[in-house]
Amino acid sequence: MAHWLQAGQESIRALTNRPDPAAIAPDDPDNELVPQLVRKLVLPLAQHMLERCWDPSNMRSSRAAAALCGDLCVYVPAEEERMKDLLDGVAASLGRAVAACNVPSWPPAITVLVPMAENELDGTRPYLDGLQGMQDLFQLDGFVKAAAKGGKGLTRLFSKTKSKSSSAQFTIVDLLMFQNDPIPASLLKLSGDHASRAVKMFQGVLKYQGETGEKLDGAQKVDIAQKLLHQGLKRAELKDELFMQLLKQTNGNPSLDSKIKGWELMQLTAATMPPSKDFVTLVSEYIHGVAQDATEEEEVQSIAARTWTYLKRSAKAGPRRTLPSSEEIDALFEDRKLNTIVFFLDGTFEELSYDVTSSVLESTEQLAGIIRLQNYSTFTLFESRRPISGKAPQGASGEPIIDEHLLLDDNRYIADVMCEFRNSKMAKEGYQSKLLFKKRMFRETDETITELQFVNLSYLQAQYDYLQGNYPVVREDAAQLCALQMQAEHAADTDSESFMTYIEQNITKQVLMTRPREEWVADVTARYRALEQFSKEDARMQFLRILRSLPYGNSIFFAVKRVEDPIGLLPAKLILGINKRGVHFFRPIPKEYLHSAELRDIMQFGSSSTAVFFKMRVAGVLHIFQFETRQGEDICMALQTHINDIMMKRYSKTTQAKAMSGEGLTGADPAAIAQGTQRHDQDVSSLQKALEDAQLKMHEMQKLEDKLRHEKDQLSAELEDVTEQLHKEEEGKKALEQQVEQSEAELAAAKESVSSVRTESASAAAAGAAIGAAASVAGSRTAELEGVLNQRTLELAETNEK
Repeated sequence: MAHWLQAGQESIRALTNRPDPAAIAPDDPDNELVPQLVRKLVLPLAQHMLERCWDPSNMRSSRAAAALCGDLCVYVPAEEERMKDLLDGVAASLGRAVAACNVPSWPPAITVLVPMAENELDGTRPYLDGLQGMQDLFQLDGFVKAAAKGGKGLTRLFSKTKSKSSSAQFTIVDLLMFQNDPIPASLLKLSGDHASRAVKMFQGVLKYQGETGEKLDGAQKVDIAQKLLHQGLKRAELKDELFMQLLKQTNGNPSLDSKIKGWELMQLTAATMPPSKDFVTLVSEYIHGVAQDATEEEEVQSIAARTWTYLKRSAKAGPRRTLPSSEEIDALFEDRKLNTIVFFLDGTFEELSYDVTSSVLESTEQLAGIIRLQNYSTFTLFESRRPISGKAPQGASGEPIIDEHLLLDDNRYIADVMCEFRNSKMAKEGYQSKLLFKKRMFRETDETITELQFVNLSYLQAQYDYLQGNYPVVREDAAQLCALQMQAEHAADTDSESFMTYIEQNITKQVLMTRPREEWVADVTARYRALEQFSKEDARMQFLRILRSLPYGNSIFFAVKRVEDPIGLLPAKLILGINKRGVHFFRPIPKEYLHSAELRDIMQFGSSSTAVFFKMRVAGVLHIFQFETRQGEDICMALQTHINDIMMKRYSKTTQAKAMSGEGLTGADPAAIAQGTQRHDQDVSSLQKALEDAQLKMHEMQKLEDKLRHEKDQLSAELEDVTEQLHKEEEGKKALEQQVEQSEAELAAAKESVSSVRTESASAAAAGAAIGAAASVAGSRTAELEGVLNQRTLELAETNEK
């Protein structure tokens, strides 16, 4: 092929074999003969050979092509159209040849010694390997087409990729490389509204990173960050888009300052919400890879390490329920803790430190370490809701509503809890909330724990429930419990006038009214003096034993409302007590024990976000009871825990019995042993079936609740869009009304003009033939105005139709 190009060169040389140009006269017609021959004969032939025959990968052929182009440029200026087309074709062929080149990989000896060498060579990062198999989630083709229609964001990006000549070779790795221009379309496949929001989100990211040239203060940065988080929390589809945009802006970013700001946003986003299950592996591998990459800047590695910690927490606990405040965002960026107060039932408190991802479970462990509580598995944090005097509603008897304790989920964020305390609906209605540390339930294993701090906290909780009237007792037990409380807390002088005050503080008002004050003083005094040998710890332990012996002892209590009562014996409002023996029903005002249902009589139970139901046996007949409460899940969890404890206890006894039967009971009656074993297996089987049914029901209800919550979020987003559209239509309607008013005003003016002209025409006609010419002019003017009037009438009709 090279000889064809050499032939072209020789043709040019043959044409140029002529006398010295100085010997030719300037006006000689043959002076432009050779350039014209080159244009008409050699140039077309050269263009054909370069397009069809030239192989840019052949060195000899490429040298001949270069020499040919050089000779052509001597006679044909590069600015001419045909010469320009030839040179553009040469450049395009060279570009295709460069794009088709593959740099050879490292020798095997190098890749064995340095495993990262091959990844460094092709410009990819090993922690982006998670992109494999995710092509269907990215809209790569749509991104390229959007850029080709006018978006400038792809120009610089293409210049950084390995395939500059064709967007067809533009890959996901190229898509997720840093760019400082706005993106023409979303990175992921989104709907139309979400895609436009994604483009606006990326503009916010660029603005935060300083790529737009604007200088932002701290408040402006926080505002941009909150807007980005709001989109991700409100619309689940944009959550992954935000993560991919931040991955893109931190991957291959040449500016350290811009990269650090991108990682700040990544850190805040990971602390606020986790990516979906489709992207969590990719995001976590990327963040962990940067944190462990020794080639990254130290500051970037530090932020990536904290981001990795926050991502693990949010992936476990889920997204935030509230938008992080400016104080929380500042604390996150400065890597410092926030502080709050946690109270105990005796009014004392401890300071608790937390960050934006601290959960209730982690805070419980931290608080247990502060107060040196080793056995804290049955303790957790509650919301203590107290009515503020003068604002909160009062009870039926005029007494303020007692404090309501709401169990906090282990995975809830403390930051969310504190935000809801300040901004919840109950706070606006006159309720004050605070964090409370206490037992979530009393379990049978508590009796074997002798830790001092554990006993003290259990005593405080049992005493609190008792003084609230949740443990109705007879007068003798009330006197004994009063004496034990006085011995456990302080030494009282039985001869002083304040002794009766101690009695009133340690006995419920309902029981205190059952006999005269003098009898109470005498009875409690005798019992108190009999406890002189008891230490404070002994008095507390004895107090717990007495309450534990009650049928409803060691219960946890829930205020509920009756929804369905097949028997018709329960009041509209009541209190449920749950303990190891079953479910107990109390009348709240006045406090009165009503009925109990043992665990073996409860065949099924379940809950929703607003109710709880029990299918239980009453007098041998199964009935379904339903109650309204927001703590249905906590009630079911308490019941399930007690059922599990009983099953484990029975299993341990069975195992122990089998072990003993193998050692010392070889002479026992085999039939009796078999009958007992069969009865035990039946009991275990029935309990296991009830357990499985309850778990299945709870799982179904949880799925339904999640589905309804998702539908609610979608409807809220759609409602917001519809509201915005209605607002725009309302503005358009106002504009149309203004046009109608303007048209009506013009129409009225036109009518007045017509009337005046008609009046003038009538007067002109009466004046006689002398002013006939004037009358004809007025008549023509009248016709003209009538035409304008008709036109305005039609325009008004069209406007009214719109």
